[in-house]
Parts: sequence; structure tokens; C-alpha cells
Amino acid sequence: MPVLNACLIEPGHSAAALSTSAHVLAAATGTETLMIRSDGGVEKKQYYRGGNTFPVEEIPSRASGLLADGRAVILAEPTNRLTVLIRMDRPGPRRPGSLTLQALGPGYDVADLTRGQIPPQVTAHLDNIDWDHYQPPRWNEWNLTGDHCPGGENARRHRRLERLATQTFTDGGHLDDTVGTAGGEQYSILPSASTS
Repeated sequence: MPVLNACLIEPGHSAAALSTSAHVLAAATGTETLMIRSDGGVEKKQYYRGGNTFPVEEIPSRASGLLADGRAVILAEPTNRLTVLIRMDRPGPRRPGSLTLQALGPGYDVADLTRGQIPPQVTAHLDNIDWDHYQPPRWNEWNLTGDHCPGGENARRHRRLERLATQTFTDGGHLDDTVGTAGGEQYSILPSASTS
């Protein structure tokens, strides 16, 4: 499967190394923006809500604080693809194994599913899986559901824009353990706004 081109800048590197890495990756991928992600090893309550995309010139100022906090910085080419969350449950006493796929289309991020309280647009679920003796499922064994609730897509976009306003507009490259709009920039949510 295709993967994003990315580079890892380990803690202890300078802002100059970060800037050089950003420019080299941007030139190699033919883009003017890059996505910032971060890894702190064993994560605690305080973590960096990554996945935001910024112009290459802003990368050092937005990510230097992460290096200073002892976190690795991961720069990746931007994406606007299908987001899929996969959950695999092993069998237990009186409980069969299962596989669940939740998907959101372009303009969303996997964090919208995991932390953004945004319901998936499509869910595919498969029951009675024996992970020790796996057999490919038949199409009729999948349970496919779509979110066709009236106003559902508008509500999903509204939540996505709220998350962008509180986490992306105010992203200064620092750890955060709060949720909400306190200290955030003023913003307005327009029904016709694009989330891509």
C-alpha cells in the first residue's frame, strides 16, 4: 500500500536541522506545505495533537518547541485521502473475534475518529473471526452501515471546523493537556466552508 514520504528529526537536533529537513522533504515531494506529527516515546496525558499541515517556512517555529520538550518530530507530505480506523478484537470467553473499519473521506483526520468525537461516514464490521485460523471473509459476511442521519454531514463538518479552530489555529508546537476553546483565536463556522 502507498505510504506518505516523511522524515524523523530526533530530540536534541537544532531548529536549523529541522528547517533543512523540512526544505529537503518539501523539494523531494514537490509541495510547499508539510504535516507535523510528533512522538514522545511513552505518551502521557500531555501530548502533541499532531497531524496539522503548515507552510514549510513555519515548520521550524511550530516544531522547535517539540524538540525542546524531548519529543521527536515527524514531518510528512500533506494528505487529503480517505481516513480509516481499524479495530481488531481477539476472541474471548463467550465472545467471538471481530474486525471493525471506520472511515471518513478527504478533509478529515484519523484524530477526528479517535479524539474528535466525529462519527464515521461509513462503518464495516465483521463478526466471528478466528484470528488463529483466519479465512478471508465473504462479501455477505460484512455488515456495512453509512451515516445517513439528516444533517449528519453538516454536524460532522461543524465539529471538524471546531476542532481545527481550537487545535490548528492555536498550534504553537507545544504540548497540551486541555480540551476546549479557552485561549483560542476567535473564529466563525460557515456552513459552506470546505474542510479539505
